[in-house]
Amino acid sequence: SGTLFPRSSKKTARAINAASGSRPLVVLANLSGFDGSPESLRNIQLKRNGRIVSTLDLYDLLLRGDTSADARLQPGDVIFIPSIGATAGVTGEIRRPAIYELKGESSVAELVYLGGGLTPEADPELAKLERIDERRERIVMDVDLTSPAALGTSLRSGDLLRIPGVKPTYAN
Repeated sequence: SGTLFPRSSKKTARAINAASGSRPLVVLANLSGFDGSPESLRNIQLKRNGRIVSTLDLYDLLLRGDTSADARLQPGDVIFIPSIGATAGVTGEIRRPAIYELKGESSVAELVYLGGGLTPEADPELAKLERIDERRERIVMDVDLTSPAALGTSLRSGDLLRIPGVKPTYAN
């Protein structure tokens, strides 16, 4: 059997046995009882004999249907779920508004991709990126999503991209 340790849980870590030959995705899908602490969806580690043998990014499954990193469990394996990493949010005229966990260096373009793309009602030229700066002050930057330079804007943890809808005016 394998063992699951939810590291970021505020409660005492618990072990869950999984049948040998199972896959981590199956174990995770049947898991319940976490205390609501934010665990990573992008860095789930399968450890064998104290070494990481596989890292599972659930975004690969959720966005692309890719299960290639879902290795078979062996006796003594541990599924380790660290705390969530850096996050950024996207709201407004986006198909999947949410807060997303970032992986490595991320850009506005990646956040739009994670959000499923713009809705037909979006006004991409009027998007705004809200950020807390080094002085702990909120700043707002104009981000024209039709511009490659703007799409390449680097994200920081805590950023929020707001995508407004087109103005409700009619052309004659």
